[in-house]
Amino acid sequence: FLSDFIIKDFFKKYLTGEKSWKVILAIIFISIIPIRITSTAPVEVVPKDPKLITAPFDGVVKRIVVNNNDDVKAKDLLVLLEDVDLKNNFNLARQSLQIAEKELLRSRQFSFSNNEEKARLAELVAQVDLKKAEVASNSDRLNNSKIYTDRNGIAIVDKKNEWQGRPVSVGEKILTIADPKNVEFLVWLPVKDSLIIREQSEVKVFLDINPIKPLKGKLLRASYQPSLSPEEVLSYRVGVSYEGDEPPRIGLRGTAKLYGSRVTLFYYLFRKPITFVR
Repeated sequence: FLSDFIIKDFFKKYLTGEKSWKVILAIIFISIIPIRITSTAPVEVVPKDPKLITAPFDGVVKRIVVNNNDDVKAKDLLVLLEDVDLKNNFNLARQSLQIAEKELLRSRQFSFSNNEEKARLAELVAQVDLKKAEVASNSDRLNNSKIYTDRNGIAIVDKKNEWQGRPVSVGEKILTIADPKNVEFLVWLPVKDSLIIREQSEVKVFLDINPIKPLKGKLLRASYQPSLSPEEVLSYRVGVSYEGDEPPRIGLRGTAKLYGSRVTLFYYLFRKPITFVR
């Protein structure tokens, strides 16, 4: 009852008589004031241009040598793949090559007096070449069972203990080598909070470890198709550059504030109700 009385008193006082048109004009003027539309979304510090360490062939992970956040240098050993079958295949291929070479040598010795042996020479030479190719192929696979890095950085390993004994397909990512000084932000912008964003738009990032001091960035790219975020929310992936001197640690999380185009104050306040009514 009291709230109804207050509302009626307000309308009677300001929206009737000579003051009404002034109040209406003031409301219209305020509602068309331009203001930048913004949206907040979860953000994570991720490496920029990282080196992906992938499986060179279909196999099984024997052991990941490095730990998460370990400093690594070029030519450091990272991953061991199971090599028992590879060693057996290499030894068998080498033995087959030795047998083929001996057969070729014997055939050459008898070819001077035996036309049949002379006719087999081309076939035996081709077999020896094939066996050499098999030995080289198995040797390469055996060497590739030990994966090394070709750059300096830190190792990023997701759930290291779960990798042991896990089968992998060729090209499947095992871990990442990143430069801790070269980072960017990954923002998961929910579809329900999406706005019109342009490249080089301003972005402010508030990390959980220091929510008072914002970090500045510029919008680099945004995905066309939404996907599920780590929180299982349908979102757009937005890449944001880091504009600062001392980069934050990879893996830190927080909240990002994205700035979109300018809209009227009326639209800014009633954007979600308008969407709901639509």
